[in-house]
Amino acid sequence: MGYVCIVASTVEVTGTVTTMIVSLARARRQAGWPMPLPPMLPSPAPPFHRPGWIYEEKYDGWRCRAYKRGGLVRLLSRNGIDYTDRFRALAAAVALLPASTLLLDGEVTAFDEHLLSRRAFLHPDPHVLVTPPIYIAFDCVYASGRDLRDHPLGARREVLERLIDDQHLLFPARRLPAHGLAAWAEVQRRGYEGLVAKDESSAYRSGRTRSWLKVKLREEDGAGYYGAGARRLVDSVHPHAEADAVGNHSWSGAGAASSVAREVEQSERRMHTTRRAKR
Repeated sequence: MGYVCIVASTVEVTGTVTTMIVSLARARRQAGWPMPLPPMLPSPAPPFHRPGWIYEEKYDGWRCRAYKRGGLVRLLSRNGIDYTDRFRALAAAVALLPASTLLLDGEVTAFDEHLLSRRAFLHPDPHVLVTPPIYIAFDCVYASGRDLRDHPLGARREVLERLIDDQHLLFPARRLPAHGLAAWAEVQRRGYEGLVAKDESSAYRSGRTRSWLKVKLREEDGAGYYGAGARRLVDSVHPHAEADAVGNHSWSGAGAASSVAREVEQSERRMHTTRRAKR
């Protein structure tokens, strides 16, 4: 299995000084990793609103847990596949976070110029302009020796936002409008993969749960999962959901750190610049 280790050094790169070298360490005994923790899995549900719940964008990517101990990092899939070698830039970014030990739960994905995530973008295609792989973190399970599993989601989110504030490739999951049906209206309007609703008081528990509920708009082939029927449900229960979603839309949640827009919008500008240069 692969590990990424950050080693202090000074290297001259095109006139700038870089203070790190990413090297690969393969001895598991050097890392002393805890046993991999099975992830918390949302149950499927139709669109709904429930007081005390929050709503996040659902991303089309690969579920990935990031383990850090000192300068050593491992990226593991939901099924234990080691992604560390494949996403070494993400592993290096995690290694530079201030916590000495860390376990993040999230998704690796990439975005197009319309700010839509697709796992297919993780397979390089020279004819498609997309962002580099980005790690969207939606939970912090361990941090600096503290087991946060019994803490409520809201407290874990605060720790997460503080840890990855102002990072280049790591972002907290985007929060949607506070009303569940307004959040769903925004998902439909923007064409997101879907949303994940979460009980803000819930603990982190491995396995399938009803404290996290996923509502999908797109399937693997892009077809709608909840279509016109769900749209009628939104309109009948919350007739101003679309207007509220537009009026309340923000790329950030409780803090400025909860925005993936910075990297995605910067990448979008780079895409347009590249297109103009090719003309």
